[in-house]
Amino acid sequence: MLASSAPWEAGRSNRLHGVALSVLRKALRHVRGRIPDDDGEFGLLLDYLSFILNSRPLGRLVEIDAKTRPVTPDLLAFGYEKQVGPLRVLGFPLKCFPARDALAFRKYYLETYWRSLRTHVLETLGIGKQRRWSPYVGEPVAVIRQRMRKADLGSCLGFVDAIMSGNRVMVILPGGRKQMESIHNLCPFEQTGRSAEDFIGPSRVGARISVRIADINGDSDLYTGTIRRDETVMSPEDPRGRCLVTWDDGTEPEWLTLGEEQWEFSDET
Repeated sequence: MLASSAPWEAGRSNRLHGVALSVLRKALRHVRGRIPDDDGEFGLLLDYLSFILNSRPLGRLVEIDAKTRPVTPDLLAFGYEKQVGPLRVLGFPLKCFPARDALAFRKYYLETYWRSLRTHVLETLGIGKQRRWSPYVGEPVAVIRQRMRKADLGSCLGFVDAIMSGNRVMVILPGGRKQMESIHNLCPFEQTGRSAEDFIGPSRVGARISVRIADINGDSDLYTGTIRRDETVMSPEDPRGRCLVTWDDGTEPEWLTLGEEQWEFSDET
């Protein structure tokens, strides 16, 4: 069976890399993180790491011959737990029947824990509310990042600056720094609390417009952009509404109340 179908072969899976790195970091602390020069010590270290990964409980207990034992990758693969160097497994009988025990562990694991995992994943994928998100230039997003300290926030605010290939997005942060992020590392801000009964007209999302904007000297000029969000169709209390416009010159997107602006639809593409 492949690793995706056989949980006891998960030693080749990426999800164990974090556990392995944590164990290695602690084991190499006495040599300041360097790999031991002695081949014997290095081999024992690798055996110890393998023992830690393959003997860690997977969160379930199974009863065999009136004795309760935790389910581990070693038990699923071989039916017994291997011992390395001075390490000993305490509290469990040494007498075992590897072939029979391994089959019993695998049957129990697949029929209970693994089945419930797959059922949960399939139910999650089948939720109708989930949809593929397609970001647009100027959209505010939360960039998920690793916490360096306990007090750090798990995300930071940013704006989509450009759509790249391969599910990559160029994000501009409030300080002006730009960085490349995977689309799966971004969380969009979506307006909630609206109902279908609030719809009062067609949307102008995607329309090209030219807006006359005055500068601090009183001079005005036409600026061309694209409407990305239109609150007019969602605001019966305020028929003027607001529109989020992204400008062609690359400046930051802006919310405009078109009822208070001099504007016109543009034929420019």
